[in-house]
Amino acid sequence: MSEHNAENPRFIAYVNMLDTLAEEGFVSRNPENEDHILIYYTDLPVDATESGVSEGWVTENIFDVAQDLYDNEESRKNLFEVLKEQGIEPVFDNFGDFSSLKKIETEKEME
Repeated sequence: MSEHNAENPRFIAYVNMLDTLAEEGFVSRNPENEDHILIYYTDLPVDATESGVSEGWVTENIFDVAQDLYDNEESRKNLFEVLKEQGIEPVFDNFGDFSSLKKIETEKEME
């Protein structure tokens, strides 16, 4: 089992982070199912959707999204980059638990 810390958060830390992002309005909950959040994908497999589109909003269980973030470095990188563009950064403590959302200066604010 790997050691959890600020650079290697626990699974539940991602659940708590996503929940906080929803509470703060950075991600949206599915109004028909509070356990789901809406995720915008730009590279959906064409066979993943009935309409054959490769881009769009998908409702995902918050635990499934957290598991993807926990398992997939590329998913974490993509989410953290989007959050950075919005001027926030998730903060994890030395035990690998989610701590808070930190406001950061964006490039747009510096111009």
